[in-house]
Amino acid sequence: MVDFNTCVETKAGTLLLPKGRLSYPNLFVARAMKGEPAEKAMYGATILLPPGVDLKLAVAVVDKVVTEKWGAGAKVKKKPFLKSAEKMEDEELAKAFPIMIRSSSKQRPGIIFANCDPCTDEEEVYPGRWARLSVRAYCWDHPANGRGVSFGLSNVQLLEHDERIGGGRAKAEDEFSPVEVAGGDAGATADSIFGD
Repeated sequence: MVDFNTCVETKAGTLLLPKGRLSYPNLFVARAMKGEPAEKAMYGATILLPPGVDLKLAVAVVDKVVTEKWGAGAKVKKKPFLKSAEKMEDEELAKAFPIMIRSSSKQRPGIIFANCDPCTDEEEVYPGRWARLSVRAYCWDHPANGRGVSFGLSNVQLLEHDERIGGGRAKAEDEFSPVEVAGGDAGATADSIFGD
């Protein structure tokens, strides 16, 4: 039985994060941040985690790479663990998923379904879908932002479907009702809108 609430080190040496809901997934097309050149384009996903997940192994991995890079007791300004309440406008969602972890990669991640079949359909990947991410911790040192640790995105396993989050486009069937179309009055015409 798989424990979805804890981190696991994979055979490949990556870290498999607990099950959560995808947010801002761009897994098929790399995107650059606003104002950045195209060569800075990245693939990425944020995972929203529910209360009670066990991140001890993830914290240990982050501490290990910091120690390896800068020595024991080194301080870093930024780590990959974020408080959802500080980053999200949706208070209810932030309360239900208090931990947010961002990950990105220059290489496109592998995307599979729960049964390990590959996913090639972009429609299957949306904000709100349950998933697991495999990541690798790395250190960085930025002249303006100081030292930090981020997670590089390796692969994604898509799990259960759920309601979309983040104000995505409504489903067409939720906006329209079935209607009969006849040759009758189709409504306002260009002539009636513009007058003469």
